[in-house]
Amino acid sequence: MGRGWFLSDDALHDGRRLTMASVEKRAGRIGHVVEFDGLRGYLAWWVVLFHLYQTSGINAWKSRPLELTIGQGFGSVPIFFILSGFVIALMDDIRQESYPSFLIRRFFRLGPVYYMMLAIGIIEAWRSQIYGDLLWAHVAAHLTMLHGLIPEQILPGSAYAIDFVAWSVSVEWQFYLLAPLILAISRRSATRTLVLLAGFGVVAYLSSHGRFSFGEKATVFLRGGLFAVGIGSYFIFHYVMNNLESMRKFAAYALPFGLALAWICGGPFVWPGPIWVVLFCAVQAYHAGVETLITRPIRVMLSLPAMVWLGKVSYCTYLCHNRIFEAIDSWNVGASPLVRFMVLVVVGFPLVLAGSAALHHLVEKPGIQLGKRLAQQWERRAAAAAGVLTENPVG
Repeated sequence: MGRGWFLSDDALHDGRRLTMASVEKRAGRIGHVVEFDGLRGYLAWWVVLFHLYQTSGINAWKSRPLELTIGQGFGSVPIFFILSGFVIALMDDIRQESYPSFLIRRFFRLGPVYYMMLAIGIIEAWRSQIYGDLLWAHVAAHLTMLHGLIPEQILPGSAYAIDFVAWSVSVEWQFYLLAPLILAISRRSATRTLVLLAGFGVVAYLSSHGRFSFGEKATVFLRGGLFAVGIGSYFIFHYVMNNLESMRKFAAYALPFGLALAWICGGPFVWPGPIWVVLFCAVQAYHAGVETLITRPIRVMLSLPAMVWLGKVSYCTYLCHNRIFEAIDSWNVGASPLVRFMVLVVVGFPLVLAGSAALHHLVEKPGIQLGKRLAQQWERRAAAAAGVLTENPVG
């Protein structure tokens, strides 16, 4: 596609010449997008920095540069939801597994680390008696991972009680319960997809304007649009990779078009929409073989080995870092925000990294492997049962 602006057919990539044939070969085996592992690493540590900013007390400085960068770390969670929609759509496209098998895998992906951190939170809450008579109601709600669905009027603080960051885990689990149905409908009928989205919109409107309110908007109905963006992004990604000849120019120019659209729609740059547009378009351009001088640095930053590793342990980082920060900061009561900040960086960061790695290798990975084995056993039993029914039809 020419030299200069584009780094494509005749450009060097990872020490090898990128040809149309190599791009098509890569397109045929897309099963994992490593750049999005790196994205998870950046997002998790944006949350870490945000909570460092709050816990240390330096947010009281009201520094404009800090407010516009670290202080916007809450914006990473919506991007996590978008990314989750993309990944679940990709997995569904590859595996086409049954609903029970899907839920088993996803439960054991979220559950082990979640319940370990929940146990720690329950012990702390019991010792401090912070929730009084409502503690065991919060515990029961959190055990289901559906605590975000309970309105404030029924159980105050349900979404963020015991473990504040776990409200997003509840939203993820709610999405997993509905994702196979959503994806099945979206594959079969555009009309049904529109009806489904309209239904989500109506429920979201009623949820936000009714007599009940939900802490952190921690329901899949109020956050569903973010997952829909991720699912739609995967369909675009998949279509481009399967129609490279006709869609390569689209992939190359998607970034400026997407940014223009985000600007027209309004909202600050830290709104997840523009950020996702930039990152998704950079990754799409690379995989379509039309990397540009603008998209290449973004893609390279996402695929740095250190960030990819941080992405692999990002779920553990997300759930454990605040506990570590709060424990360390409890030693520095009365210290200045700057001292608290320095202690949390010097002591807290290594502990967060060590804790994330330990949780990943000792809890998260074994849980994922157990989920895979149980899902495979379910599939084998279901296949065997189907075989028996076929051999001995009823009626």
